[in-house]
Amino acid sequence: MSYILNANPKEATEITKKYNQNIKENVNLHYLEEEKKDIEELKSHFIYELGKENITDTEGNVRWNRKQQDYLRKEAPDTVNPYLWQIAQDGLWAGVVELIKDKVYVTTGITPSTVGFIRSDNGWIVVDAGGSINEGELTLDIIEKALGENVRDHIKALIISHTHQDHFGGAEVFTEQENSQVPVYGPKDYEHSLVNDNLYGGIAMSRRLQYQCGLFLQRNEKGYITLGLSTAPGAYGRVSSVFPTESIEKDTTVNIDGVEVDFLLTPDTETEAHLICYFRNYHALFLADNTVGTIHNTYTMRGAPVRDANYWGQILYRLYLQYGEEAEVIFAGHGTPYWKSVERPDKLKKFLLDNAAAYKFTNDQALLLANEGYSLNEIGNEIKIPESISRTWYTRGHYGSYSFNARASYQKYLGFYDGNPVHLLPLPEKELAAKFIEYVGSAETVLEKAKADFEKGEYQWVATVTNHLVFDNPKNLDARYLCADALEQLAYQSENGLWRNAYLAATVELRNPEFAKHLNIRAMDNRDTVAYVSTELLLDHLGINFDGYLAEKDVDSGKNFGPSEYKKGKLQFRLQITEDESFTKIVESHIVDIYKGTIFHWQEEKESDSFKEKLPVIKATREGVYNLAVKQYEQSKELFETDRTDVLIWINDYVVDTGKYRNFNLIEPLEEI
Repeated sequence: MSYILNANPKEATEITKKYNQNIKENVNLHYLEEEKKDIEELKSHFIYELGKENITDTEGNVRWNRKQQDYLRKEAPDTVNPYLWQIAQDGLWAGVVELIKDKVYVTTGITPSTVGFIRSDNGWIVVDAGGSINEGELTLDIIEKALGENVRDHIKALIISHTHQDHFGGAEVFTEQENSQVPVYGPKDYEHSLVNDNLYGGIAMSRRLQYQCGLFLQRNEKGYITLGLSTAPGAYGRVSSVFPTESIEKDTTVNIDGVEVDFLLTPDTETEAHLICYFRNYHALFLADNTVGTIHNTYTMRGAPVRDANYWGQILYRLYLQYGEEAEVIFAGHGTPYWKSVERPDKLKKFLLDNAAAYKFTNDQALLLANEGYSLNEIGNEIKIPESISRTWYTRGHYGSYSFNARASYQKYLGFYDGNPVHLLPLPEKELAAKFIEYVGSAETVLEKAKADFEKGEYQWVATVTNHLVFDNPKNLDARYLCADALEQLAYQSENGLWRNAYLAATVELRNPEFAKHLNIRAMDNRDTVAYVSTELLLDHLGINFDGYLAEKDVDSGKNFGPSEYKKGKLQFRLQITEDESFTKIVESHIVDIYKGTIFHWQEEKESDSFKEKLPVIKATREGVYNLAVKQYEQSKELFETDRTDVLIWINDYVVDTGKYRNFNLIEPLEEI
């Protein structure tokens, strides 16, 4: 019987069933027993455990949707890799965990990231803040129920470990004290790191994040299972942020309300700005996102600068040497805490050393393969990770991927080019697809061969060739359906939660043409960060969104449009940032220089007399600068004051509204907008 193509989700094929069954039958019991011991130890430290019911407010509205996890509470189905199912079930434990008796607590399983509470002489130090206002409020409510005391009015400090939203989004909840300002500790270069992760490539990252996190997948056995580092439902909503009032500029020890805290900077690991801390009074080591209960990404699927895996491994090795003996407990931004015990006195040393090896081994072996002549993509397939690393449960590849991390090391040191001149400027996917089909003979021929290979279980190959068909003709439904079916089986076999999410997100869009056009997901949205970034970085954002090529083309073609200064070669003006829309108090001044379609700028320490009388002056609020950068000048003219509106109108005409591209195609050709 021929293979039937349609838009319906499919069951696991016999080949996928055998693949997952083989994993179950050949699991190494040594590593499984260690995992079980760690989970049992976690369970023994709960002082307040959340059950299987939702948390609602006084009006019955769901604040925390526990019931959406019910499908995970059974044996692993054929449609999920058994290791991924296991880590999802490990993450079902939720509530308040006592790390050090009466002193150190952490909430886990409630939100995707943990929140730590450290008792100080007169109150509490909070470590990270959850991902939203709702998550912060929920976390505070739960910790107060667990401890039977008022925590929110006795917060003495907030520590923000790094610039990812799931760690700072609830900050407002922990810093708004009635009679005092709560100091906020964070790593140096926090602002630039925040912008790197949310503003410069925000639209592209946001779209790719939809795939990575499976944001529109159904929660069932054929859909979303886990991120790999968290199974928590979360409590999403409005995001807040604060900048550190106390910037940690170097490794140092600070006394915070009677608690000695060692701050150690670990930049360019999880984020450009990142720190960890050791609470000396309690021998508690907080690793933030330098460990997450799974291997982390040194290159993340949503897109980010490649992280230094060698340095990451060395940092963890240094911590093994520095704190391995004296630490009594380790907790992190995600995952399970770990304790030293009489039965396992070397547990924490082993944990640190295992994680150090996972990063450094992958980096070193990837570069060894590179020096043996393997290309980036070949390394992703050829890298071999020993079972002692890949099957230790807290370094399994559920969130990060060893294949991705190996390729990341190649890219960091050698870039994306593999040395083969054929790949200097590869054909665009659509053009490549058309020539591929022309050489094979027809799309129908490709499809018939792909159907036969699907029956053989060659799912990666089938996805590849049918995606060529989709790029050549997005209306070819049979090609879309077969590509989706192949990706679906890859998802069912995947040990990595993010890979599964991406495969399945693509299947949804392939089976439902036009689906992406109707999405309204604003993850990592640029507007969420604008209130917290400097004018310099907002001007960088303006430069990114400015279509300089078109501006130059119009000048070269002799179009009679735009400021006369630019048509003569260069436009320069003074941008004065004012406190408010009265435009009376100038808080900073910048020179903006637009030359050959490129926006340069620098901040003046004080106005230069040589330019003072010569340059046009534009006064604006910082909100106005942001609105100009996102093509909202016409809607916010009241945020500017100048007699050179022609400059603003001209800039606005060449600014691209990237918000229109929020749901650009990934699995099929881009459309003209």
